[in-house]
Amino acid sequence: MQLSNGGGSSSRKRPLEEGNNGHSKFRPKKRKKTPGPVLPKNALMQLNEIKPGLQYKLLSQTGPVHAPMFVMAVEVNGQVFEGSGPTKKKAKLHAAEKALRSFVQFPNASEAHLAMGRTLAE
Repeated sequence: MQLSNGGGSSSRKRPLEEGNNGHSKFRPKKRKKTPGPVLPKNALMQLNEIKPGLQYKLLSQTGPVHAPMFVMAVEVNGQVFEGSGPTKKKAKLHAAEKALRSFVQFPNASEAHLAMGRTLAE
């Protein structure tokens, strides 16, 4: 009787072991956070942290189909800031950069990014 129980339990375990070995290949690998410098936040992210929930509006789309020019606008504290670019994303980013520059007076956007990044991090 012990032999049949032992044999029964070992036969039950075998398919499980095979199944686990078969499925181990398909386990999702845990992603490791890549060490290194943290990418600076773009103007859109920074503006969203300061003023969440802003509405961006598409004002116009000009130019030919293969090379459009979009103009987006955002209203912050009653002021409207416009940005233009070859994609809606870039136009939105430029509008956010102009809005950020109105808060912090810097000659160019990269200096504003650095300053905003430092003030947000500290």
